Amino acid sequence: MRAPPPELIELATVRARLRRLRVEDRDAVRAAIELSRDHLRPWMAWADQTRQQTGEFLERCVADWDAGHYFGYVVIDATDGSVVGGTGLHTLIGEHVIGVGGWRRVDAGGRGLVTTWAAALTRAAFALDGVERVEMHCDEANVSSAVPRRLGFTLERIEDKPILAPGELGRAMIWTCRPGQMREPKSSAPARQRSA
Repeated sequence: MRAPPPELIELATVRARLRRLRVEDRDAVRAAIELSRDHLRPWMAWADQTRQQTGEFLERCVADWDAGHYFGYVVIDATDGSVVGGTGLHTLIGEHVIGVGGWRRVDAGGRGLVTTWAAALTRAAFALDGVERVEMHCDEANVSSAVPRRLGFTLERIEDKPILAPGELGRAMIWTCRPGQMREPKSSAPARQRSA
């Protein structure tokens, strides 16, 4: 099993931090999802989950972190401590490959938050032993998902996939990045990483 990424990553340029998900985050994560349900529902099949299902998901996240399968983070606004999203590194995509994914609260857009945290996680992924490629997957219909392009990822392929959410077409865009390929977000310094 590979060593995990840092449990806490500071994103000073967007006044936010990524912190390892905990079961105790359930109510704060639920509040962010509920505020953003209409925004998330077209793209995230889990947007209508119950409080109990969210808790069960967070329990799996804790176990998956310890097993090295998924490194889940909550995104916290540094100004008020609220949850503004969730993200993580998926290790089960393939050998030497890690996926970056995530969601943000509907009112947290327009400041480069997702681009900044995706860049920080891409750097964290490449710092892990044996990682040769980072991927981002999004449905072809999700035109608002411009983050991979902004960071210099390459659209490697489009493949058919099951439709899991109402806004999807069932065609996944697979964006890839190799070491040295990523472009840094505008006005973004590398994030500070430390253990929590």
